[in-house]
Amino acid sequence: MAGPSKATFGASSGDHVRPAASADVPALTEIAHEAKRHWGYPEEWIETWGELLTLKPQDLAAQDVFIAESAGTVVGFCSVSRQGDSWDVEHMWVHPGHMGRNVGRTLMVCAIRHISRQGGRVLTIESDPHAEGFYLRLGARRIGEVPAHMGTTRRFLPLLELSIR
Repeated sequence: MAGPSKATFGASSGDHVRPAASADVPALTEIAHEAKRHWGYPEEWIETWGELLTLKPQDLAAQDVFIAESAGTVVGFCSVSRQGDSWDVEHMWVHPGHMGRNVGRTLMVCAIRHISRQGGRVLTIESDPHAEGFYLRLGARRIGEVPAHMGTTRRFLPLLELSIR
């Protein structure tokens, strides 16, 4: 993966985006779990999603993973993977203490630039319902929904698409 061009998201010169390394995997998994908990989901749902929220070292080989760091601490990450002619967002998580600070937008812009350099033209996103507005503000459009029922609770994830220019 070609690294991002030292994108920054905050006022500090220590705020930047970089490619992930295998040593980052535990911190990334922790951020995914904390970010999901932020939305008030029941703990039994978090446990059910445990495998989906857990990054593994082999994921770094199969996905392009971008990390946001602030003063040497990982505060968010985004991973994308190529699916033929299009790309998918596999993970997009920001630590709750850093939400609303342009971290997510910066990560997505880095991912979009990377996809564009690879010749990609479409990015597909299965969004958490709480994150749909974030993706819509980035220019994505809703193209459907994906069933994601939890026990007897019927729920659906927004399915979004973002055109890469």
